[in-house]
Formats: sequence, C-alpha cells, structure tokens
Amino acid sequence: MVAGLGTESLQKNKPVSQAISIVTASLVVGLDSIGFAVALAALMFSGQLAPGLAMGITAVLASSIVLSLTVGTLSQLRTHMAGAQDIGAAILAVTLVSAVSGLTPDARVPTAFAIIAASTLATGILLFAVGAFGAGRLVRYFPLEVLAGFMAATGCLLLMGGVAMVAHVDASLSGMLQVKRMEQFVPLVPAVLLAAIIYLAMTRFRNSFLLLGILLTALGLFHLWRLIAGVSMAEAAAKSWLPVVPEVSGLAFAFPDLFNDIDWSGVGAAAPTIATVSAISLFAALLNVSAIEFATGHDLDLDREMRITGGSNILVAATGGPPGYSNLASTLLLQKFGITKRGVGICVAVVELAGLWYAASIAAAVPTFVVGGLILYFGYDMVKDWLVSTRKVYSKREWSVVLLIVVIAVFYSFLLAILAGLLIATILFAYSYANSPVVRQTTDLASFPSTTERQPADAQQLAELGRTVRIFRLQGFLFFGTSEQVITHIREAAKDSLGLKVVIIDFARVTEMDSASANTFKRIVAMSKTNQFSVIFSGLNDALTETLRRSGVNAGGEYKVTFAHDLDVSLAEAEATLLGFTAESETPPSLAKSYAQSPDEERALKTLFAEMTRRDHVQGEAIISAGEKANDVFFIQSGRAVVLRAQADGQVKRLRTMLPGAIVGDVGYGLGGLRTADVIAETATETLSISVQQIEHLARTKPALAFLFNRLLNRALAEKVLAANRMTEHAG
Repeated sequence: MVAGLGTESLQKNKPVSQAISIVTASLVVGLDSIGFAVALAALMFSGQLAPGLAMGITAVLASSIVLSLTVGTLSQLRTHMAGAQDIGAAILAVTLVSAVSGLTPDARVPTAFAIIAASTLATGILLFAVGAFGAGRLVRYFPLEVLAGFMAATGCLLLMGGVAMVAHVDASLSGMLQVKRMEQFVPLVPAVLLAAIIYLAMTRFRNSFLLLGILLTALGLFHLWRLIAGVSMAEAAAKSWLPVVPEVSGLAFAFPDLFNDIDWSGVGAAAPTIATVSAISLFAALLNVSAIEFATGHDLDLDREMRITGGSNILVAATGGPPGYSNLASTLLLQKFGITKRGVGICVAVVELAGLWYAASIAAAVPTFVVGGLILYFGYDMVKDWLVSTRKVYSKREWSVVLLIVVIAVFYSFLLAILAGLLIATILFAYSYANSPVVRQTTDLASFPSTTERQPADAQQLAELGRTVRIFRLQGFLFFGTSEQVITHIREAAKDSLGLKVVIIDFARVTEMDSASANTFKRIVAMSKTNQFSVIFSGLNDALTETLRRSGVNAGGEYKVTFAHDLDVSLAEAEATLLGFTAESETPPSLAKSYAQSPDEERALKTLFAEMTRRDHVQGEAIISAGEKANDVFFIQSGRAVVLRAQADGQVKRLRTMLPGAIVGDVGYGLGGLRTADVIAETATETLSISVQQIEHLARTKPALAFLFNRLLNRALAEKVLAANRMTEHAG
C-alpha cells in the first residue's frame, strides 16, 4: 500500500515537475537568446550601419520568436528549439558594410535591412522547396573543402572587421595596413583581451551559456569604470567608446518605416551574397537536424522539418531579421532538463518578447570594444576550426582549395573566392575521377571463354587464338576524362605480337555516358578499320545505345561493329569469328574424330558411339527436364541446345549453349541424383545417348568400351571444372 501511494504521488507531481522544468529552461534559453541577439545585431550593424543597431536587435529577436513558436510547436521533437543563427549573420556582417558603402547615408540602413530580409526570404523558400521535393540529401553533394574554405574566409574577414570596427579603418587588407598610430592600437587591447578570455573560457568549460555571462561582466566593468571616471553616456559615444544609437519609442521595427528609403539597386548588387547566405544556411540547417537526431536518438522527418523551418523564415523576412534554423545547444539543454512535454517554445518566445521593449537601451549601452572583441572571437574560432584544424583532416589537395579560397577572399573578393573554390574543386574532382579505373577488368578469350560448349578441337583452337580477342569490362560514369582510358588500353592491346582480331567492350556496369565519351567510342570504331579488328559493344541499355547512335556509332555498315545483348553472347560471336563459322553454318566432324587423340582411339570411339541410342529432337523439345532421375548421358551429334534453370523469382536463366560434340547430363549422371536444369533443343538437334543399364551391360560384355566411356566422361568433367574456375576468376 505504501509503495502504491508513493507511485501515485509521483505521478500526480510529474506534471508539476515538468512545468517547473519548462519555466526554468525557458528562462535560461530565452535570456541567452536575448544576449545572442545583441551579439548578432552588433556583428551586422557596426561602423556605418551602427545607427541601425537597435532595430537590428529587434529584428534578430523577432526572428528567434517566430522560430521558437513555429518549430517548438510543430516539430516532431517536442524539445526542438530554433532561432536566428550566426552563420548567416556572419556572412552578412562581412558584406553589408561594403554593399552599402556607396549609397547615401539615409539609404544605408534601410538597404542593409532589405538585403537581410531578402537573404532570409531566399533561405525560407530554399528550405521549404527542399522539404517539399524531398531533396535534403542533395546537400551531401556540396564539396566540403569549399564549405571549409568559405567558413575560414569568413573567419578571416571577421578578424579584419573586428580590427576595423575598433581602430576605425576600412575592413580590407589595405585598411589593416593603415593601423599604425598609437590611438588606433590602444582600443584594440581590451577587444583582443576580451576575445582571448571568451575563447579560453568557451574552450575550457564548453558551456553554451558562458558567453552571455562574459559579455555581461565586460559590460558591467565598463560602465563601472565609466561611473568612477565620471564619463557620461554621451561623452562615451562621442569618443566612440559606445555606439551612436538613434532614440526610438516603442518597438523599433525596420519595416515598414524604412521601406521607402531602400536603394533597390544596392539590393540587386548584393544578389551573390543573398544566394550564398541561403545556400550555406540550408547546409547548416540540414547538418543541425542530423546532429539533433544523432544526439537525441529521435528519427525525424527531415523533409517536414525543412518545410517548417522554411515557412518560419518566410515569416521572419517580414521583420527584417536574419535567417535561422535548429539550435543544437538549446535543444540538447532541454533534453538534459528532462522535458517531455510541449510548451517550451511558447515560453521561450515570451521571454524573448520581453527583450524587444529594451532593444534600443541595450544597444546603446554595449561598448565598442565588447562588440569588437566578440567579432574577433568569432573570427579566430572560425579560422582555427576551418583553416588550422582541417589541415590534419583533409588531404593536401582538399586543404589547398581551402587555403586558396581564403587567400582570394582576403586579397580580392569574397564572391570570387567562393566561385574559384567551386571551380577548382570541380576540376580537381574531375581530374581525380578521370584517373580512377573506369576499365574494371581486361582479359582475353583464352582466359575467359563463353559458356558455349564446343568440340575439343575447336576449344583447343580457341585457347591458342584467344589472345587475339580482348575484353574490356567498364564501370561507373563515363565522361570525356575517363573514356580516354579505354582507347589507351586498346592501343596497348593492338601492340600484341599475335595481333588483334576482336575487341569486346562490356557496358553492363556503366551507369551513364556523356556525348564526349560516345565520340571516344566512335574513334575506337574508326581505329578498328585501320587496325583491322571488329568491335562488339556488349550489355548496352537503351539510354547508352541511344547515346552511341547519336554520335554515329551503329551496328554494321562499313565498320565491323556489333551490338550484343550480354557479354556471353559477345564471347560466343567472337569465338565464331575465330573459328570462321557461325552456329547455323557449321559442319562439324564426327563425334569420334572430335574426341579422339589417336587413330586407334577414334576407331574405338566409333564402336562406342555405335552402341548408343540415336534420337532426333525438334526445336523446343526438352532433351532433359529438371527433376528427372539422371540415368542417361547425351552427346550432341548435330544442332544446338541450351541449358536453362528456373530462378527463385520465376525467371528462367540461360546457363550454357551446347553445340555438336558437347556432352549433356554428365554431371547429374556422375552424382547419381536428379536433374537440376532443363536442356532444350534450340534448333533441330540429333543426340546419341547411353543409359546406366547400357553402361553396366558394356562393363560385363565389353569392358574396354566401358572404360573408354568413363575416361571420356572424366575428361569432359575436368574441362568443365577448368572452365568454371576461369568463369569464377572473372566473375567480379
């Protein structure tokens, strides 16, 4: 009873415990979001854009409020939190000042907000489209070295931006070289010191909410010093220690008040930045959701999460806020609080909403060195993570792309650096792929015959001439770089002392081929005329066949070109070419002559075959049926038969082709079991058969013939084992 009462009490208190956890966690996450909003706004609205700082804080907070409400309420994961993120803001921070520097002072802040809003709108549309079309996996095709180079270049530009903000110079390489006077170095000292403290603290303790505490401490120490020194807020702003923030009443939203002052030509010129922000935000959003899945153990519908986040960003664009998506740190913190109910998103939004009313006051009280130190911290952290640390992770080729992007971004242009990185990564990928083995296997007919069973004399001839037939089995995607490997292999094969009579090119494992590759095979066909060999294209699907035909490669004509269904058919055609006849026109010697190794053995074999039963089979007739008892051995006198086996899926697979001189049913006879396959007469076929009873009779009456039969059977089985071994070696 006591235990029962205790359990009931816990169950009654569980909703109360959840409520307390939700409120506590919401206060922590909400306060951190407010501090983070100040930091992000300070990143974007510095220097010439400082008058827009108050509105910037409002816009960032509005972005987080919308994302907290929508993602927190609609996501499959009840503790899934989202808000404005630093990657998009960092990109905008690097480019906004330069984007509006040529505009009139009244148009700079409105145009900056328009660029931010356009970036967020583009991000929202892109995220929603990815979710709507189920295309989230496409992000995995983005070259990681280009992403790393972009992040490292952003870090370098942030470092330059932090120095420029505190030292009052341009955020460029030439501006950095202008930092020479003592009055420029002095303000840098507290900014660099603050950046170092933030970095050491965040590295050592790894507490996502520690940043807020450090910033508040720096803010408090500055104002304590200001009060002791008797410096007013206005005097501090006049000395550039504090930003100049225009007075606003109520909520300081950018739109619609600033809409009429936007310079739309400046927005259009920032289109590359807008595209970059949306693309990188998409990539980061997908990675964050994947990380949340891994950390929480919840399997989320990635497309649904992208639709929710995309729709949220479309709403955020109306506020002029930066793009946002899943917040990994906040989500994991809520998991640690043990929260299992919904509602935390609404509570966090309420806390963030309270911060909106004090945005202007907060912005005016943040010292310049605090913002500069924060920018320097972000910049150094990104450079360390994406330029320094990747040196040990990436190959020299990949890291060289990262370094090149950074150099171009610092010395020339950020956009040019990204475009150059993508171009170089693509060229290096194409070069690497072009050097990967597209020719999966090269062999010849002597090592890899067809499954067609031929007379011993023909088999011996094919073994001797087999090197004149070269087989090239291709794989993967064929484009202008990889297909050149095929020509190189064929040229080498043509140098063989025996010459080259047939080239078989197998496309069974080729996924796709471009027009440049098709033109390469057209050159191979032209080469065949000069070098007097025929070409057989094997295993082509409809798309590959059409690509070849568009380039002018067709069967027949003045060139000896053949299209074959599969490799085995190609091998059989090549064998027929070497033997000088086709299966329909062949006139084979007698069975005794084809198997005999001496005149005496030929006479003995004639006697043996005379003891056998002659049978005529019409086209389509079953010579052997699967499941029958293996009591007979058949020798094909004339015609052609095929061995077929039913598969588990109901399909029938063609195993071998049997020509005159082939022995049928010997394996089943030797094992003494049941037939495992059907043997069907493909044309009118004549066979000689001998049963178990006949063999036993010969053993009693004519033991020499019985011995000769067993020796013939053993030799045939040994040849089949050797052929099977060769097939196994080349099956890969």
